[in-house]
Amino acid sequence: MIVQQYFPAVVLTELLTSINVNQLQEYAYELKANNSGRTVTNYGGWQSENLDYNNEIIKPLVQQIYNHVDVLHEIHHIKTKYIPIIDNIWININAKGGFNRPHLHNDDLFSGVFYLKTPEKCGDIVFSHPALQQQYHYRSDHPIVEQWTETNSGIMFQHAQVGKLILFPSWLVHYVEPNLSDEDRISIAFNTKLIERNE
Repeated sequence: MIVQQYFPAVVLTELLTSINVNQLQEYAYELKANNSGRTVTNYGGWQSENLDYNNEIIKPLVQQIYNHVDVLHEIHHIKTKYIPIIDNIWININAKGGFNRPHLHNDDLFSGVFYLKTPEKCGDIVFSHPALQQQYHYRSDHPIVEQWTETNSGIMFQHAQVGKLILFPSWLVHYVEPNLSDEDRISIAFNTKLIERNE
């Protein structure tokens, strides 16, 4: 018997203990104090304009992002003549009630988020099954499933945690639950794309 899994979506997570999250929090609030931000998929929160990823404050995080995206490139057998580059990177500050609507990231290969502040009940990131029809076969109100796993679930959660980096395919639909705490949830989100290596 051969058992195979078709069309898996690889999600990579790791706690980055070397990143100074307090410094990045201060940087986030400084930006918010001086800029009205933008609205994209965020509701009831603040989102920065795209950051300069050569900024010294975020450079250590940028290097970690590249290190981990390289792992995803190996898993997906991306040709070595192509290297990752950050397409855009921004800060999210969601106060109580703030959330992000379901969306994906067009024109990029991998996307991710890094958490700077995560009070209790601040809302997790939720990934939706790529096959929309799947939810009709394994519904949460249907009594056929004994245990929910990655093979039968229509959604998968990643818990928001300070210092946690999450990387995922840009085509994977995701959203962020409402922040139910009285404190801000702060994260840095980003997208990566490919450029051809100069020989």
